[in-house]
Amino acid sequence: DPSPRRHGPSRDLLARLGRARQAAGDLHGAIEALERARAAGDDNPDVASDLAIANAALGRVDAARAIFRDQLARDPSSATTWYNLGLLELQSGHAADAAAAFGRATAIDPEYGEAWQALGASLADTDRRGAIDAWRKAEALRPGDFDVLFNLAMLLADSDTPAAAIPYLQRFLRDAPRRQYA
Repeated sequence: DPSPRRHGPSRDLLARLGRARQAAGDLHGAIEALERARAAGDDNPDVASDLAIANAALGRVDAARAIFRDQLARDPSSATTWYNLGLLELQSGHAADAAAAFGRATAIDPEYGEAWQALGASLADTDRRGAIDAWRKAEALRPGDFDVLFNLAMLLADSDTPAAAIPYLQRFLRDAPRRQYA
């Protein structure tokens, strides 16, 4: 029979549908489509990450954590997955677990500025020296990120070497967009 057969949507189409629904704010629809894509054999780490992020946005933290952990079991060298797990842990109030995940992300990819920034945030309350070091690295990698610059300056200003904050504060005052930071 030469007629085309219908097998339902492809896993690629389901993954795209899931991402589109997620972007449109339909998290339940996104999860449904992304789960169907995975069930159809799509083991793309981006699909798993999108699924975990949608679950987290709906407050399904344990489900999101399980998806990230599963992905890390498959590929422990994924800096992005470690970073996303760190964000989940930080948002869940688990700063130590977040710091460990961000630390793994930065060890895998030392040029991952966002991971250094997040590492600083996860350490700010418990390890000020570690937070300062992380934010210095983030600032060097992301020199136009004025949030990093401000956070670093404020932590330094409240440290045992407050004068170290002066160049960062001066640069912030000189270069930060006034509309955003007025």
